[in-house]
Amino acid sequence: MYTQNNSYQKSNYQQLAENKLLYNETSSLTLDLENLSLQYSNLLTQYEQAVADYNNVLTQKSNGTILPMMSIKGQSFWGTSGISSSNVSTIAGCKALCASNKTCSGATYDTKKNICSLRSGDGNLINTSNNYYALISEEKYLMMNIKNINSQLININTQILNKINSGKPIFEGEYKLRSEKAQTLIDNYLNLLQQKEKIYQTIEEQYTLDQTQTEGNIKINQNYYSFLLLLALSIIFIVILYFLLKSKNNITSSLTDILNPSINANT
Repeated sequence: MYTQNNSYQKSNYQQLAENKLLYNETSSLTLDLENLSLQYSNLLTQYEQAVADYNNVLTQKSNGTILPMMSIKGQSFWGTSGISSSNVSTIAGCKALCASNKTCSGATYDTKKNICSLRSGDGNLINTSNNYYALISEEKYLMMNIKNINSQLININTQILNKINSGKPIFEGEYKLRSEKAQTLIDNYLNLLQQKEKIYQTIEEQYTLDQTQTEGNIKINQNYYSFLLLLALSIIFIVILYFLLKSKNNITSSLTDILNPSINANT
C-alpha cells in the first residue's frame, strides 16, 4: 500500500513538473508574440506615415514645386555610376551643381577635402564618417525610408511565423486554429513582398520620368491598403493572443486539478 502511494506521489510530482515546464514555455511564447505584435503595429504606423509623406512630395512635384535636395550627415550616395568630381566650397554649391546636371540623381560631399562627387542612377545610402554628406532629393529619401520599413515589417512577420510554428507542440489543442492564422500571416507576408515589388517599380517609373523631364500625375493609394492591412493584422493578433491566453488558463486549471488529489492523498 505504501509503495502504491509512493508511486502515485511520484507520478503526481512528475506531472506537476511537466505542467510547470509547459506553463513556462507557454508564458514565454505568449510574451514573445505580444512584443513582436507591438513592434509590428508600431512599424506599420511608421509605414503609413512614410507613404503619406511620399505622396505629399509627389503631389508637390506634380504641381511644379521645385523641392530642395536633402543633406544627410555621415552618409554617402554613390548611385550606379559617377558623373564628375569637383572642388566646391559648400554643400549648397554641391547641391546646385547636381541640380544643373540632368543625369545627376544624387551626390556625396566631403567637407574635409571640399570635393563634390556627382552620381547617376539609383542606389542606397552608405554609412561613412561625419565629414561626408549624402545629397539626395526628398522624394528619393522618403522612398528609401519606405523600403527600409517594408523590410523590417517582413522580418518581424517572419519572426511571428517562426514563433507560431515553434509553439505547435505546446498548443496541440489549438493546432488547427493556429495553422489557419499562420496561413493568414503567410498571405500578409506575400502581400508585403508584392508591395515591395511595387515600390521598386514606382522608383523605376519615377526615375524614367525624371530622365525624360516628363511631368505626370502619380497617385498612390497605399494609404488605403495600409489601413486595411493594419486592421486585418490587428484582428489576427488579437485572436491569436486570445487563444494563447486561453491555453494558459487551461494549463493553470490543470495544475490545480492535479494538486488537489495530491493534497487529499497526503491528508
